[in-house]
Parts: sequence; structure tokens; C-alpha cells
Amino acid sequence: MLLDVYVYIYIYTYFQLIYIANERTYLAWFRTSLSLITLGIGIIQVYHVSTAHHRRIGRALGLIFIFSSILFLYFGNVRYFHAQWALQHGNFPASRGVITWASFCILFLFVGMFTVMLLESDIGK
Repeated sequence: MLLDVYVYIYIYTYFQLIYIANERTYLAWFRTSLSLITLGIGIIQVYHVSTAHHRRIGRALGLIFIFSSILFLYFGNVRYFHAQWALQHGNFPASRGVITWASFCILFLFVGMFTVMLLESDIGK
């Protein structure tokens, strides 16, 4: 009898930990989305005080960051609800594809931002 209670508590606690880990993962996606939107708005504001050519580049780069922020929020929601549904049905989904996509997206954004900065430094000379 005591062993049955211990096993039940262990399994119940284990599933609680998995659900909490899923929520933490969602919050990490949300935090990344907020960081990207903040960076996008910051880029737009910095380039707003520049010349017309720089203003267009800054607005385009900032809007790309804001759009990617919306995509991150969307994929975070999809992953959270998919993982929650899978956990309720006894499965645990692997999310390698989304993580690979997110890594390449962030890499592309920062390489693009660095490229724009290098091109603008060459234009200013």
C-alpha cells in the first residue's frame, strides 16, 4: 500500500515537472520575441533621426526584426500547445526543427544587421 502511494506521488510529480518545463520553454520563446521586437523598435528609432536613405534602411531592418518577433511568438505558441497535447496523450515531441529554424533566423538577422552597419559605414566615408 505504501509503495503504491509512493509510485503515484512520483509519477504525479514527474508530470508536473514536465508541464512546468513546457511552460518555461514557452516563456523563453516569449522572452525572445519581446527582445526581438524591442530591438526592432530601437533600430527604427535610431535610424529615424538619420538621413532619408538611412531612414529607409533602418525602417526595413526594424520591420524585419518586428516581423521575426511575431513569427517567434507564433511558433512558441504552436510548440507549447502541441507539446501540451502530446504530453496529455503520453508522447513527448522532439522540437529539433523549430529550434534549428529559430537558430538560423537569429543568425540571419544578426548577419543582416551587421551587413547593414558595414555598408552604412562605407557609405558615410
